[in-house]
Amino acid sequence: MKLIGATNSFIQGPFLMEGIILSIIGILISCISVTTLARVILSTLPQNLSFMKVGHYYSYMPGRINGMIWSICTLAGITIGGLASIISTRRYIKI
Repeated sequence: MKLIGATNSFIQGPFLMEGIILSIIGILISCISVTTLARVILSTLPQNLSFMKVGHYYSYMPGRINGMIWSICTLAGITIGGLASIISTRRYIKI
């Protein structure tokens, strides 16, 4: 493609988009599994730690934890997916 006048961004664009789309799919899978695991742990934690009287502290946390999990997974996933796509296209396509 470079021989017929394609720019570097035109060549790298599809690979970058593929990396971002695959990272979004990975984000959804990981966030759903981590959120489910956090809900299971937080629902059983007050029962298992009843001798410590910590049950009332965990009543407000699932909503806050879900937001933190989703935001951290999204930022990390898109960043890692995008950087991996940029590095691999620069390294193997020899632009």
